[in-house]
Amino acid sequence: MKPKVLIVDDESAFTNYLSRRLSLRGMSVQAVGDAETALKVLEKSPVDVMLLDICLPGMDGLEALKVLQRDRKRPKVVMLTGHGSIDLAVEGMKLGITDFLQKPCDIDSIVKAIEEATSTGTREQ
Repeated sequence: MKPKVLIVDDESAFTNYLSRRLSLRGMSVQAVGDAETALKVLEKSPVDVMLLDICLPGMDGLEALKVLQRDRKRPKVVMLTGHGSIDLAVEGMKLGITDFLQKPCDIDSIVKAIEEATSTGTREQ
């Protein structure tokens, strides 16, 4: 079964491109431009993997991860950012991300991160 993916990134050209590419690979994809909207989406429709940017308007990606930590049905999270550093990757790992990818990265790396996240089991219950 192909994973349900939520892309959280404020760069609409990037999310449109990535949504199309992942959909062509049979994934169910939804994209939103900020963390607050992502959290609302997750309340209504759980996903398997969330691709989460760090730099977002309003609540940033790390703040969203802190909120997600309290949710028993949280998705696997892959951080995907153009503003990464070792410190951010370590902080993300402490908050439960499964992978950390630096933009720009190729679609195969993103797909591999999604597949690895979903192969480690289902969403946490």
